[in-house]
Amino acid sequence: MRSIKKIIRFLLNIPISKQRTHTSVTIEKLFCGFSEQAIIDLEKIIHHSNYKPEHKANAACAIARWNQIQEDFQRTYDYLIIARNIYPKFITKPEYYRIELNCLFEMQKYDEARIRIDQLLKANPHSSALKIAKSNTFGDSSSSETEKLNLVNQIYVDHGLMTIEKLVAEQPLQLDNLSSPITHCSIPTNQEAKLSVIIPAYSAATTLHIAVRSLINQTWKNLEIIIVDDYSPDETLKSAQKIAEQDPRIKVYQTQKNGGSYAARNYGLQHSSGEFITVHDADDWSHPQKLELQIKHLIENPNFVANCSTWIRCKPNLEFCHAGQLNRNYSSLMLRKKTLLEFQGWDEVRIGADAELFRRIRARFGNDSIHQLLVNVPLSFALRSPNSLTQNSATHIRTYSYGVRRIYQEASIHYCMFFAKQNQWKTKTPEMKRVFPAPKMILPDLHETTHYDLLLIMDYCLKDESYQSTLNNLKEALNAKLRVAIFDWRRYDQNPYASILLEIRQMIHDGVIDLICPGEEVFATRVMVGHAPILEYAIDLPPKIHCEFFAILTNQTTGDFHDKKDIKYDPVRISDNVERLFNIKPTWIHQS
Repeated sequence: MRSIKKIIRFLLNIPISKQRTHTSVTIEKLFCGFSEQAIIDLEKIIHHSNYKPEHKANAACAIARWNQIQEDFQRTYDYLIIARNIYPKFITKPEYYRIELNCLFEMQKYDEARIRIDQLLKANPHSSALKIAKSNTFGDSSSSETEKLNLVNQIYVDHGLMTIEKLVAEQPLQLDNLSSPITHCSIPTNQEAKLSVIIPAYSAATTLHIAVRSLINQTWKNLEIIIVDDYSPDETLKSAQKIAEQDPRIKVYQTQKNGGSYAARNYGLQHSSGEFITVHDADDWSHPQKLELQIKHLIENPNFVANCSTWIRCKPNLEFCHAGQLNRNYSSLMLRKKTLLEFQGWDEVRIGADAELFRRIRARFGNDSIHQLLVNVPLSFALRSPNSLTQNSATHIRTYSYGVRRIYQEASIHYCMFFAKQNQWKTKTPEMKRVFPAPKMILPDLHETTHYDLLLIMDYCLKDESYQSTLNNLKEALNAKLRVAIFDWRRYDQNPYASILLEIRQMIHDGVIDLICPGEEVFATRVMVGHAPILEYAIDLPPKIHCEFFAILTNQTTGDFHDKKDIKYDPVRISDNVERLFNIKPTWIHQS
């Protein structure tokens, strides 16, 4: 199983450094919760004469990537210019020009973007991402729409696939105005295996027709389209019922309460009758041959347990996001229903369960058990929604490196490594209890806020005297039947990708203690920090702590604080950080 660092970098499209340097380590800290200090340190690298030009450019590009996440595109572009001026060769690297092109699109500098893309295409003439990016540079005129479609269709033609066109020629080119010439599947209908496609839908009344129309027009005709309305507050259910009148293959259900898309998928799975199962998001469009390609691959290659396809995000006007960057479509996973039922379907949380199911399948059947088809061909266009959980700050995609998604992912990895086999790779016990913990903020039910007797803050990857002292305090509190939670605050000079110590991880897994997520609201009678130096550097998304008493344990004497020869940490700075982040004045307690 890949390391947490490699998994995170893959999911966030962060280049993996072959050699760890001071620059690469500082970049890691930028994306692992220490943006405030890391940006200061990266600025020092940029302007320090002792660093190599490539390292300086890497530092500038990292700050650019961070500002892109914050959607400050002018500032992003400014740092890209700094990187280019320091190290001109940097402009040929994908991690540079993807950000550059995205900025140009967001700033609506389309002519400049087209010139840049043409330069890049000379060196990469077969790049699907660059062709798609170039399609963004054309306007809204009829001729421009034709040029745009020609670029996208060139990718499909190069791979022997059908082209796409406008559904209504007189209407603008939009995601909801796509079609394709009707072509039949090469396998006769009476020989086709039945495929159930589950569409979890929440507040999707205005987009559901896009997804369903693209499914109705699939070349694989033996379909069962199951729409599950996740108790939407809008007209999603009525919209689904009206759409179902168009095709007898469409079935509509509604959950009894809102539980998130994965719970809705499992509800649909219970009502499915196909031999194969896949999922389709309610605001996505799929190429008409997508399902045929996937199911035929599984039939012809029984050694694969599952497969998935590639997608790209876009805006309603079909402007593609992230400079045409293509990504694995985790939600397109297709596999046999029998296998999916053995895994109990999807873990019922609100985010991240697609990757979690991938992880369990690979842990059970091996890393090569899931095949991604046509990695350079976008078989789905996913509508970008600013209100989605992927874009929300506390659950943003960047929380794979620091935040709730990483915490959920690490809990899943621990389960797969040590306990999944004995639980037959399921997510629930026979009593329908979870088999591994998930952050409360992503569980399907909105739980009441838990009040803890004690919240212990510590770097739980650092095994030293302060850890042993914290562990003793933790065990004493548990022996006293106190409700205890912990928050893992890494020390700035340590490896941000290190794993929580196994002893603590097992206590979390067993439900003995709760692990608080960055950005989570927590109520505690007392808060105790076991290692003062961790507080010297502010973190991103600090937990929203409400407490009566905030204590910092210290092993320094008053003289140590001001001894310039051996300053271990600055208590004034630490106290200021606590007051700034948590709006409470801490009490210092000597451990003796």
